[in-house]
Amino acid sequence: MNTPTHSCTGTGHLDSFTTIGQVTKMPAAMTMVDYSEPNQWGKLVRGSRESGTSTYDLDFGRGNHIVTHVLWAK
Repeated sequence: MNTPTHSCTGTGHLDSFTTIGQVTKMPAAMTMVDYSEPNQWGKLVRGSRESGTSTYDLDFGRGNHIVTHVLWAK
């Protein structure tokens, strides 16, 4: 790509495999979370209701997480 303010060249695809169409099996419990219930958002990892924003991490193990970002209304 070349523009008056930018020039770059791609490096190409160097590995010999693709992840397009790859299916990853996630724990069934990940599909049963009720997001309307704050007690199911997981562990508070940043922020607070008082600060106006919160981030929660629901850890299902083996690298499976649901991260929920909340913007609290005042």
